[in-house]
Amino acid sequence: MAIQETRWQGKAITVLKTHTLLQTGKNTGRREFGVAGIADNICKENILGFQPICERICTLQMKTKFRNITFINIQILTEDKEGKEKENFHAQLRREYCMAPNNDVKIVLGDTNAKIGREREYYAIRGKHTLHKTSTKTVNY
Repeated sequence: MAIQETRWQGKAITVLKTHTLLQTGKNTGRREFGVAGIADNICKENILGFQPICERICTLQMKTKFRNITFINIQILTEDKEGKEKENFHAQLRREYCMAPNNDVKIVLGDTNAKIGREREYYAIRGKHTLHKTSTKTVNY
């Protein structure tokens, strides 16, 4: 399971009774951001690697029967962040995606801070109500 906005500090792998917690967050300062993965201890032996990249990105590689899977857990910056900060985040995300082994199934998951607007084509998804006038643009990797 991937979780975001944990607000936990530091990078750690913690083995609990039934689960293993793999986390990354800010080392100092305000308790904000943070992403983590939680794996059942039955699956623990299938974990090939965990990379805490920054407080908004971590990767977890797992062995499966046919192929390995690299999960890239993210918490994208909101629209109100400065352009350079967002560019740096997306560049870092692209690097991590490209660095994952080519034979792995790559899955990017997490909090993309998407906004669903009032556009007609999204009516079946959002229903009658939404907080936003327009939808967030899609970023392609």
